[in-house]
Amino acid sequence: MNLAPFRGLYAVTPETDDADWLIRSVDQALDGGARAIQYRFKDTAPDEAVRIARDLGRPFSHERTCCGASACTTAA
Repeated sequence: MNLAPFRGLYAVTPETDDADWLIRSVDQALDGGARAIQYRFKDTAPDEAVRIARDLGRPFSHERTCCGASACTTAA
């Protein structure tokens, strides 16, 4: 597979249990020019991490696409 080089800001979320704050922060990062977001959830309970990942998969204030990683989900 021949992939084009990634260009743009790549952001990594901090570990947090505050899902509402995380979603607002990711939206702000995307609005500020981030092209990709890595959601970190090492210390988050698996069921909570999936719920947050689904919330992050919902549309924000602009167009965006999912990276296709195993932890990346879309809202059903």
